[in-house]
Amino acid sequence: MHNMKTLYTFGCSYTQDFEKLFPNDPQLKYVDDFLNGIIPPAWPKVLSNLLGYECVNTSRGGIGNETIFENVCKMSPNFKKVDMVIIQWTVNHRFRWPNHEGYWVNQLPNWSIDIPTLSKTTRDEILLIRDHPLYRKQLYNYQILLEQLASSVGFDIYYWSMADNIITELPKDKKYLLSDKLDNFNYLINNYAKYFGLMNAHTISQETNGVNSDGHYGKNGHEVIGKLFYEHIIS
Repeated sequence: MHNMKTLYTFGCSYTQDFEKLFPNDPQLKYVDDFLNGIIPPAWPKVLSNLLGYECVNTSRGGIGNETIFENVCKMSPNFKKVDMVIIQWTVNHRFRWPNHEGYWVNQLPNWSIDIPTLSKTTRDEILLIRDHPLYRKQLYNYQILLEQLASSVGFDIYYWSMADNIITELPKDKKYLLSDKLDNFNYLINNYAKYFGLMNAHTISQETNGVNSDGHYGKNGHEVIGKLFYEHIIS
């Protein structure tokens, strides 16, 4: 088993395994109510099965890009020559703040935890400024280092993002998953969400006809996304 190829995936809730959802997550209600409690594979497992790779998925809902990058750093000693790494950058608005217990607390535009050392005004200012293009440039500069690592170790690396303008603004390149399918001049397919929709990758809301209103992908959506990524990679 030691020579088995491994797919390492990094990202937020759009890449997270259903098994790692928090107990009261709405996506688990979808699993219980619409899938008879049978947990479906998220796209990394779909893709790794198609490739014949093992799968190590570190993705967690609600985390920001600093944490995603840090997770790549922490896992990097395990990367070997035949492996594959896929990084899904999330929206740049998200940031993290240390709390008194010594661990990071994630701050999201639509969800936050009060921290004594972080005022609401400061929090709102940070959330606003992080839409600045420099934060996107920072991610692309991270990628320079990641590609040097991939080149020296010999693994394959790919990127994508559910954020509207991350990745899609860059020149078309095979390392950006499905970038050849995303046309910035065509309002129909200028981001991943729209392309996935055209390819019939359904969100939980669509799959349940709005009964469970959740914009994350359901069983069908993850299957479609895994297959789309597979077709891009083997091409």
